[in-house]
Amino acid sequence: MRVITAAHTVGAIYRDDALALAVREHCNPDPATLAEYSDAHTVAGVPEDLDTLAPILAAHRAKAEERKAADAAKVAQGIRCPSGRVPLAGEVVSVREESGQWGTTYKGLIVTAEGWKAWGSVPPGTVRGDRLSGVATLSPSDSDALFGFYSRPRWTETGSK
Repeated sequence: MRVITAAHTVGAIYRDDALALAVREHCNPDPATLAEYSDAHTVAGVPEDLDTLAPILAAHRAKAEERKAADAAKVAQGIRCPSGRVPLAGEVVSVREESGQWGTTYKGLIVTAEGWKAWGSVPPGTVRGDRLSGVATLSPSDSDALFGFYSRPRWTETGSK
């Protein structure tokens, strides 16, 4: 018998990946917990689960709308991710280790003081909350004026808050 959790069902019903992600993050089922799920968490038990998750989904939607409005206000003020070889300084809000054919690299999301974000390589050992400063080649995203990708960074300062 296939177990269907509320997180899967919400994603299927709403076809909204952001909402399904929020539910998955909230539920965060690990294999041991998932193994304990019974018939109450199959399709027959979904309506009760959706009622329980409705406030979580509403709060997530409200936060997403606030972020959209804040981003739109920044764009209206003329704030955009620059392009070319430019100074890059900000706080690391996310770090991920990636393995590829040339070994392990570390990628991070940096939020600048101006409010735009950039994704690219960070020095090994960088953790969330660290501040980085240097020069990098930025390419703005095609779909988001406040987001870009950077390459060939030359960090001059690294450190914690």
